[in-house]
Amino acid sequence: MSGKNNHMFGVIGENHHLFGKSHSAESKVLMSKIQRSLNRTGENNPRGMLGKIHSVETLVKISEAKGTTIFVYDINGTLVNTFSSVNLAVKYFDSSYPTIIKYVQNNKLFKNKWYLSNSKEFLASSSKSSSNYD
Repeated sequence: MSGKNNHMFGVIGENHHLFGKSHSAESKVLMSKIQRSLNRTGENNPRGMLGKIHSVETLVKISEAKGTTIFVYDINGTLVNTFSSVNLAVKYFDSSYPTIIKYVQNNKLFKNKWYLSNSKEFLASSSKSSSNYD
């Protein structure tokens, strides 16, 4: 519950249930210990990855699992490259994410050389259009 749905919304000053009260030193120590244990740092981190770095092989697997594969075809429709994610294609072509997505969606000739697709099957009929966005 938050905002107006919370029964304490707008309750301030003397109407607040904790008005004029303070926590004891013992309570403050206990709350501090609990907060530190929930802080999720070091060995308390639920993923156990704090301060660690994934290997290159693991990063490739993550990219393949979560990324959108981009297939690059030449003008003749021959597959020339494959990227496991849009971000890898962005880096390779020194372009932007929206530009790569636009060319994938519209199946237009990219940089007058390539067709970008998220399908392994190249659509030859749509390859005849060669207008360029860049």
